[in-house]
Amino acid sequence: AVRCVWLRQQLSDGAGGEMGREVASGFINRNLFFDRLQQAILRAERSNQRLALIHINLDDFRTVNESLGYRQGDELVLKLAERLRAVLRRVDSLMRIGGDELAVIAENIDDSLDMSRIVRKLVGAMNDPVVVAGSTVAITASLGVATYPEAGDTPETLLRRANRAMFEAKRDAGNSYRFYNRQLHITAGHQLKLEADLRNALRGGELELYYQPRIDLITGEARGVECLLRWNHPTRGLVMPDEFIPAAERSGLIVPIGYWVIEQACQRLREAAEEGYPGLVFAVNLSFRQFHDRKMTETIFRIIFNANVDTSLLELELTESAMMHDPDYAQRCLRELSQLGISFALDDFGTGYSSLTNLQHLPISLVKIDKSFVQQLGDTGDSEHIIRAIISLAHSLQMSVVAEGVETEGQLEFLRQQHCDEVQGYYYARPMPWPDLLEFLQERNRLACLQE
Repeated sequence: AVRCVWLRQQLSDGAGGEMGREVASGFINRNLFFDRLQQAILRAERSNQRLALIHINLDDFRTVNESLGYRQGDELVLKLAERLRAVLRRVDSLMRIGGDELAVIAENIDDSLDMSRIVRKLVGAMNDPVVVAGSTVAITASLGVATYPEAGDTPETLLRRANRAMFEAKRDAGNSYRFYNRQLHITAGHQLKLEADLRNALRGGELELYYQPRIDLITGEARGVECLLRWNHPTRGLVMPDEFIPAAERSGLIVPIGYWVIEQACQRLREAAEEGYPGLVFAVNLSFRQFHDRKMTETIFRIIFNANVDTSLLELELTESAMMHDPDYAQRCLRELSQLGISFALDDFGTGYSSLTNLQHLPISLVKIDKSFVQQLGDTGDSEHIIRAIISLAHSLQMSVVAEGVETEGQLEFLRQQHCDEVQGYYYARPMPWPDLLEFLQERNRLACLQE
């Protein structure tokens, strides 16, 4: 029954179907494998793309055969292949090329990050034991990766070098991998280590929020703050988001991290009111990955309900790309959350694909001008025209405007003349820890009172 289900899945997978049949039957046909690999190389050559050959060898498989028998050993390989196929992409092909060996042909590879993602999924799929004939069998494997064109341009060369990398991986205990290309191995290894450290950071309390004030251009008061994530790594010190946020998004960790940020923002929102700043808005960045979570609205609602805060002071910042994955679902989420009183800001406006007229259908109350336009002020007239247009259109749609990246008096004065509502940037303050923010707010409001 397992083999029949497996076979049906592979037949539905198009190009990988014939290779899937070989896995399903346990039949080993290296000629078919080399033919499929040759065809994949030709496709990669025509489209000027990379592919990766991943050679998987089960560790100490002879012991499995001796203890369970060859039939059960064969069944174990088939069950493992079914598990591996489930984590691969549709364009990837899987085939059994030996009694204890499998091979994956991964096409359309962009960079080492793509390869590390595929390797991570394969390794993860082998972490759990396999149940065969009532016995629970823990398995480990060694993976060798060779890429076209770096490691070779023929099937024989790629397999030989993937095999060499696999034997290098045998030196490490447990599920391990090696790249034939040392630099790729270092890069991919760094990414996998970064993701593992980040997972521990979320559990171990290493993450921290910094806050960058948003200044009202009329009153000079801090109207709100943007909550920005920082990582206090135990050995590397402070790690900036430019490095770890992409890793968090690739691995999906950004979803629980995003909810943690909202929880922290709600806690600080409550503390701000107790410290004498009851109207301070807390803005939180919402990753496009959050919209992949079908329980996003429910989870955010639960966080806000438990925090018991004024929802009108919580602002979720999202980019245009966050709404492009599934626009209908994203719009529904925004409408449901807006009914709770939450407001929304469109971050980095001007760098995506939508226009302000399209935003009329979304509950957006604020637009943030991307810092790239602000920092080009004085260099080209284009930035001035773009900023004027954004402010004018946003105001006509009853939206407020915040300009990011303000660093000079000249930039500030231009934005004030164009009736920009708020600004944030190094001119006023860098992102800072919570105690420093409280001192800044006290001093800022004191200056505002003096100006009155």
